[in-house]
Order: sequence, then C-alpha cells, then structure tokens
Amino acid sequence: MNHKDINSYYWYDVTKLPDGPIRLTITVAIKNRTRFSVKHQGKQMELALFKRNVQALFKLHRSGEPWELLVVDFKSTDVSMDRFLKEEFSQAQPGFSYRVISQEGPFNLGKGRNLGLKEARYPYILFLDADMLLTSRELIRAGQRFNDKGKAFFPVCLNYCDPAHSQIKVRKTGTGIVMLHKAIAIKHRLKWTTPPKWGGEDLVFFQSCVQPKAAARSIVPTLFHQWHPTSQDWKNRYTLIGVHRQPQRKQQKK
Repeated sequence: MNHKDINSYYWYDVTKLPDGPIRLTITVAIKNRTRFSVKHQGKQMELALFKRNVQALFKLHRSGEPWELLVVDFKSTDVSMDRFLKEEFSQAQPGFSYRVISQEGPFNLGKGRNLGLKEARYPYILFLDADMLLTSRELIRAGQRFNDKGKAFFPVCLNYCDPAHSQIKVRKTGTGIVMLHKAIAIKHRLKWTTPPKWGGEDLVFFQSCVQPKAAARSIVPTLFHQWHPTSQDWKNRYTLIGVHRQPQRKQQKK
C-alpha cells in the first residue's frame, strides 16, 4: 500500500503518549464468526476470524493488566462460545478475563453493544467487531487520550482485500469500531439504535457523538478488517439468521 493512502488521513501520533496499564473492557457482539467454511473462486477455505482476533489481543495484553473480553453471543452455532473461550484463555496472561452473555433471537448489533456498554466491568470500553485484527496498542493509547478529553474515539482502519491478507486499502467509511469511557456515554446519554435488520447503527451512533462535539477520528495503521466474503447473502447466512441457506435454483425455460 502506498504511504500516501495513509497520509491522506489524519494520523494521531501516539509515540509520545504514555503506555501504562489501563482498565479496559473489550466487547464484541457476535454470531457465527469463529469457525466456518466458505467457497472463494472455486476453492473451499476455512475462516477463523474471531479466533485470530482473540489471539491478537493476547499479544497486546500485559501480565496483571486489568482487561476483560465481554462477548455478547447471539446463539452461535459454529462453536460453543463458552468452550471456545475457555480453551483460548488458557493462553492468556494473569489479569485478562472473559465473560459470555448469551442472547436469544437474530443477531442485533445495537442490542449487543448496548448490553456491552451496560455490563462492562472497566471504565474504558473498546467496541470491536469479531472480524477485526489489532496488532499494536496504538488504538488503545490514542483512544485513552481522546477519552480523557471527553471524546469517543472512532479509528479509521485498514482493509485486507484478499484471503492471503496481502492487499490492503484504507477503509474510508467505517465507523463501527469505537473506544469510549463510560463517563462519556453517561454524560451524552449515548446508546446504539436497534433496527431489526443489520446496518446503519454505527453511523447513527457516530453522528450522536459528533453533534455534541464528543467524537475524534484518526487512522490507526495497526487496526485491520480481516478478509471475508462481502455479499449480503453471506452476511445473512452467517450473521443475521445463522443457518446455511441453499441458493435458489433458476428455473429452466421450457
């Protein structure tokens, strides 16, 4: 990727910011993003988006630092979320814990995030999607600085464009990842909308922070959106209803 692509966006330099311990809840609303098989260009391949996400977080956490991963699980069928996280967290350092809150019904991002906001154990909260990949503490350091100034932080991420994660572009429009302090949410009465269909909640929430001048935005070159199929049918199959629908066959003309 050309560095001009990054430099065309504001990049908040965190190199001079303190990088001490932080009391942090990372919350993820999820349905079927942990282990599944997809077909791409005629080849069957396995995707483990959430597993990669969790394992990347382990590399950022420091022993004894009070972190928690709070997962709002909408009855995933690809894994048992409790069993999966129990196995994964055998690799975690002391101080990093997890909780799973199970929810009935179809996936609802707004509902999951509102629950994460309500139930978070620690004051700083990072709302992360299951298919993201965080490879440094840069987002957390910048987020803490903006939060301490009364602003929710909406990082601009980079997007992997192929299964091998070899092609990258700046993801210009996404506002789904946010780090905020609980005090900001309370002061501005922030919450996500909960439409019956997935989509639009992120932008509405971002605008609700922009209006009272409580939003900050900057590129974070170590925050990545992992590749996966992008069709609406794939989203429906693996997120909204969580079942494998058979594609309808076109009727042959007689």
